[in-house]
Amino acid sequence: MQFGAMTKSLHTGNAAANGVLAALLAGNGYTASREGFEGTRGLLNVASTGPYPEELSDALGERWETFRVGIKPYSCGVVTHPAIDAVRALARSTGAPAGEVEWIELGVHPLVMELTNKREPRTGLEGKFSIAFAGAISWIEGTARHKQFTDEKVNRPDVKELRDRILVVEDRSLGQTEAKATVTFNSGETSTEHVRHATGTPENPISDEELREKFADLVEPELGEGAARRVVSLVDGLPESDSLQPLLDMLAPAAEVSRKR
Repeated sequence: MQFGAMTKSLHTGNAAANGVLAALLAGNGYTASREGFEGTRGLLNVASTGPYPEELSDALGERWETFRVGIKPYSCGVVTHPAIDAVRALARSTGAPAGEVEWIELGVHPLVMELTNKREPRTGLEGKFSIAFAGAISWIEGTARHKQFTDEKVNRPDVKELRDRILVVEDRSLGQTEAKATVTFNSGETSTEHVRHATGTPENPISDEELREKFADLVEPELGEGAARRVVSLVDGLPESDSLQPLLDMLAPAAEVSRKR
């Protein structure tokens, strides 16, 4: 299990890079076995209970699985996302500072407990797999993007204090994209939020604005805030543009700086 380690991010990065490489190679005439999928030692036999090539062409040209691909709004274990949505909604609706929170109870799917129940994370990477930390930082800072998962924030006193007041409860009646959050304030008042489908799932797609905000959060350290917003504007305008050059001009200097590092 690589949760909380650099290797976890490397796994997904390599998968994406290999997919892009495969497409580029195929586009340039790279050859491979014609039985790579259904052959005796092909992908279907190795990675499944049997070769079912007909499934590869089922509804081909009619059903587009890419439209059901989720986009993660938060930079942490995806099973934590429903609870983060619930906590963020409560923080917005109540407008209460963390100091007024007596405790928060999170009802979550069993996988949350299995995969992300690090109660005392020590690093930002470990924080990505701590439902309690993710809930605390979401209440305090309003989100759980890349900038929230740092060593400094994981160990910040106010975050740790709220983290320790978050009770995570396994609820087998909840689906994997579902969570319930109940906050109890020092005054004794309570409020509950039930998220049925986390943001970014096919049933609750991420909004264009949230996607732009996530992009800016990730690339601003490299491009700067103004340039990052400019890239977003250029991408939004691609359908009406007759040239990629303005976008390439914006990205090329950043790529050169990264290469020299």
